[in-house]
Amino acid sequence: MRGAVAPDPDHGGEAWSGRRQGLRAVVVRASLLAAVATSGGVAATGVVHADGLCRKLTFESVGHVVCEISLRDHQVRMYLRGADGQPYGRLSRLVDSPAGRELVMAINGGMYGDDRGPVGLFVEGGKQLRAANTRRGSGNFHMKPNGVFYVTASGAGVLTTERYLRQKPRALYATQSGPMLVIDGKLHPRFAGEGQSLKIRNGVGVRGGGTVVFAISDQPVSFGSFARLFRDALKTPDALYLDGSISSIYAPDVGRRDWLYPVGPIIGVAPRASGPTPVVRPPAKAGSKSAAR
Repeated sequence: MRGAVAPDPDHGGEAWSGRRQGLRAVVVRASLLAAVATSGGVAATGVVHADGLCRKLTFESVGHVVCEISLRDHQVRMYLRGADGQPYGRLSRLVDSPAGRELVMAINGGMYGDDRGPVGLFVEGGKQLRAANTRRGSGNFHMKPNGVFYVTASGAGVLTTERYLRQKPRALYATQSGPMLVIDGKLHPRFAGEGQSLKIRNGVGVRGGGTVVFAISDQPVSFGSFARLFRDALKTPDALYLDGSISSIYAPDVGRRDWLYPVGPIIGVAPRASGPTPVVRPPAKAGSKSAAR
């Protein structure tokens, strides 16, 4: 199982061959060159804004691309297989397909197995294609608590897998990954120290139920710093790690088109069709009256 079970010297994560590490180095160098070309240089601190959904942000001396999506104006959904029944496999194949023609942003959306299928829960178009994975194991995915990013007709949320299974939100789209980065405003309990593991990382958080925030690092970063990015800079009380070394993004706002790496599930963003604006409500927490119904 790629990404889910390979050993990580820090937390149990991705182990890659020298060839893949070399390819990642090419991607990182290309990303840094693109950052210099776009912004005129890499900022030491603070935010460099760009028009559109995505911007460059430097946090704790590490560059990131951050995309903030308002569900009033955009729709967020998951993609796995094309019209031919085969996994898209790469962001480029989705973006170039009829299904991806209107996408303004896309990012790899969770860990996958040898068949490019999701390791855990996956819901597409309201249909559960794979059940939640609650097994024990090694690797980042099994670093409990892991969690679920989901989209409903009225908003979006990030919950631990346990809470998701208890609350049973009516998800139109959902993907399970792990570990959680931020839980109720607190860092994952395993992130107390920085550790030795530095990886390219991507993740997702939700603010107020109506704003979905994606982030991907331009440079290798620790779990602790990446989690603090979501908690302290992006102000998302709950955030989920999506993947590590193969993390890729399509963000034309900032000149990012990461076509190199194979991916499994993909999260895509498109403008919302004209019509009534959905009422966006934050997801209920465990123990609330709405969660108990």
